Amino acid sequence: MNKQLIIVSLIFLFLITSVYAIDISAEVETIENSIYLDEKAVFKLNINNTDSYSKVLSIYTQDIKWYVDIEPSLNRIGAKTIEEVELTIVPSAWAEQGAQIAKVIVESPNTDEKITLQLPIFVKSYGDKKDYSPSVELRVSFPESINPKDTIPVELHLRNRNRLDIDDLRILIKSSYFEDQKNFPFGPLAETREKIIYQIPATTKPAQDKLEITLIINNETINKETVNYNIVAYSEFVTKGDTIVELFKKTTEYTVVNEGNINKADIFSLDAGFFERFFINSKPNHDLVNFRQQTLEWELSLEPMQEIQITVTKNFRPAIYLLLIVVLATMMYFIYRSPVLIKKDSVVIDPSDEGISKLKILLHVRNRSPDLLENLTLTDLIPAMSTFLKTKYLGSMAPSKILKHMKKGTLVKWKLDALEPFEERIISYQIKTKMTIVGGLTLPNAKIKFRTKKGTDRIVKSNKSQVNFGL
Repeated sequence: MNKQLIIVSLIFLFLITSVYAIDISAEVETIENSIYLDEKAVFKLNINNTDSYSKVLSIYTQDIKWYVDIEPSLNRIGAKTIEEVELTIVPSAWAEQGAQIAKVIVESPNTDEKITLQLPIFVKSYGDKKDYSPSVELRVSFPESINPKDTIPVELHLRNRNRLDIDDLRILIKSSYFEDQKNFPFGPLAETREKIIYQIPATTKPAQDKLEITLIINNETINKETVNYNIVAYSEFVTKGDTIVELFKKTTEYTVVNEGNINKADIFSLDAGFFERFFINSKPNHDLVNFRQQTLEWELSLEPMQEIQITVTKNFRPAIYLLLIVVLATMMYFIYRSPVLIKKDSVVIDPSDEGISKLKILLHVRNRSPDLLENLTLTDLIPAMSTFLKTKYLGSMAPSKILKHMKKGTLVKWKLDALEPFEERIISYQIKTKMTIVGGLTLPNAKIKFRTKKGTDRIVKSNKSQVNFGL
């Protein structure tokens, strides 16, 4: 009886509680405040804003013994407006039995107006109740933002608020991207934590969604939580390369994939030095050359999971082939070049204003080999319009034979017994033109005939000598 009198007295004293602030007032009417630990207290709350401006509202409790909820949700109250909501107070794991006061705060953060409501609640003992209704506390831990390439953790905290032995507790987990169901028995006053990991496709588009957790016993929903979350946008280029190495050639095939859920535009770059670039071929061809960074660059724009192949070939074979050709050509040149060189020069003697009439011819013969050359025959042709001048051959050889021809001219021959290795000789003679020449004169090639070490005869010609005399 004493407990019942206390309950009636509390209900009578706090049936209507009014607290006033400067511009905001709140009136509370008790609907149900005598509850078990697995039940909830219900109050009707009337909030009056007498100000001429709307205000932001926050309704909460700082007491860990209670959970507070309002229906419908109210985050702002209009100017000169009265709003009516249903205030629900649920005992937490730290709630105690007996008569107690729950302090609920109604606050306008932007104006620092605050009302503290002291609501009477009587929590009855389980000993006074024979039959228990299913009551399971549910708390959900779930991230507000999800990257689809990562795993998604759902953490559930469940507590049986009374001594009811639940044979089959069914948990439904549902969102737009995954759905699951868990069934297990739940003993009296039991408490557990369940962590479940889910995975959605990495290409899931950015979106806003909600996760619904529903507790069901005997096909009846006893608790439900909804968590709003969003799938974030991300994009990432992942590059894989396969390389084939051959002699003086390397081919690498790069596969670039956009492992994201939105389009990505970015630069794919490859190191390439100045000289190295001359030997690189790519397919598709690069878009840019970054001279400062010494890289080749491709401008890519890929949709989610789209990929592109870039084949880069570094081929040094043409340079090697060219080098081998140069080396071989040089070797062949030195092997097959003539061991004897002959050069023909001409010098005007006693020039006059009338023109050219007398020339000195110089034949330079040089053995550029390390071998002794024997029995050489040097011949030169004097044009028909000129005649050979017999002179004293101081420091030079006299011709061994002079043959004249009416049309072709005069053939002059010299016999050389031998040329020492790297020896050089100069043979000179003079000619006189039959008439004065104004302008220029071209003298034909001189020739030298000799036998090589292999026993074959070889003939080497000199240049044509050009003599000019200004008009």
